Amino acid sequence: MENRPWFQHYDEGVPFHIDYPPVPLFHFLEDNARKYPDRAATIFKGAKISYRELNELTDRLAAGLYDLGIRKGDRVGLFMPNTPQFVIAYFAILKIGGVVVATNPLYSPREIEHQLNDAGVEYMVVMSNYYERIK
Repeated sequence: MENRPWFQHYDEGVPFHIDYPPVPLFHFLEDNARKYPDRAATIFKGAKISYRELNELTDRLAAGLYDLGIRKGDRVGLFMPNTPQFVIAYFAILKIGGVVVATNPLYSPREIEHQLNDAGVEYMVVMSNYYERIK
């Protein structure tokens, strides 16, 4: 076992490594939507979205993004703060095989341009109040 300095700060019983199954990340959302459909997946400013709702919303957005031409391997920028919309867009992009490139809305225009160009972003999902900064 590797001896990493931070391991000494782990509480007793906390594993040093966790093995994950080799499945796409969105499978965890779909599994939770089946197992715990009515449990809260997100809580934002007191508003809850259940796993069922989150999975349905991501499916709907994934279908819309696919209809717009986004395909497996396409790099899709997300330009929005940490909100339920970010979570929905993140999983929707994954469901159609896209590569998520999360971009911080607080970046300067130069930083945004560099990140998007460096990552080869072809499409953007932008919260409307940030559109002027990204167009």
